[in-house]
Amino acid sequence: MIGEHFIKEWIMYQEKTYDDDDTELHWTDDHLFNLMLNGKIEELWQFVIRAYKKDLTQKVIGILSAGALEDVLAAKGEEYIGRVELLAANDQKFKYLLGGVWKNAMSNDVWSRVQAAAEPWE
Repeated sequence: MIGEHFIKEWIMYQEKTYDDDDTELHWTDDHLFNLMLNGKIEELWQFVIRAYKKDLTQKVIGILSAGALEDVLAAKGEEYIGRVELLAANDQKFKYLLGGVWKNAMSNDVWSRVQAAAEPWE
């Protein structure tokens, strides 16, 4: 289970710019990528559910949306779309987060449901 410390460090790493020499927290991205590669989609989903509730900048929202959330839906969209729709219907912040997801490897059905549930980004 991903803890609060991990989420805090992941957010700190995402806030860095490409000019920063400090890559000490890059392991947080590696960890999320490994969850995806190893099929630990529920753990990745739990990370998204906990991370989006934090006070995030638009930059980090975009990374979370087109990263971990999109990965969940690309890998197991049929399994998670019901949860996504329910959360988006009841939580404006999640609905907004969903707007930054791209189609990726989602089926057409899952993608149309994502688009219907999301708040589009302009």
